[in-house]
Amino acid sequence: MTLTISNALRQTPRALALAAATAAFGLGATAPAFAQTAAPEAVQTEFSDAKLDAFVTALQDVDAVRETFIPQIQAAEDESEQQQLIQQANVAISDTIDATPDITVEEYVTIAQLAQEDPELNQRIVNRVEPAAD
Repeated sequence: MTLTISNALRQTPRALALAAATAAFGLGATAPAFAQTAAPEAVQTEFSDAKLDAFVTALQDVDAVRETFIPQIQAAEDESEQQQLIQQANVAISDTIDATPDITVEEYVTIAQLAQEDPELNQRIVNRVEPAAD
C-alpha cells in the first residue's frame, strides 16, 4: 500500500511531514542535511493560515518528488547506487521546497518538526491536506 500524504498525516498523530516524505528513502537516521542546520534562537510556534497553506503546497510537491525517487531507489542494484539516489532525492526535496512561494526550507522543517509534537498544529495541516487530496 502506498502511503499518501493524507494517510501519513492521519495515521500518525505526531506526523512529521518531512520524515513521511523521506522515510521511504530509508533516511531515518540520516535526515536531509537541511534538517540539520543550526536551530534559530527563537523558534516560531504559531503559524498563519497562509504559512500553513504554503507548507501543504510544499508537502504535496515533496510527495511528488518522493514518488518519483522511490521506484528508482528500490530498483538500485547496490547500496552505493541507493545512497547516490537518496542524495539526489534530498537535493530535489530541498529545491522543491525552495521553489514553493512563501516558505523556506527552514520554515518547512520547523513546521514539520513541531507538527509531531503539537496535535493542534498537526490537525491544522491534516485539515488542509485532506481537501486538497480530494
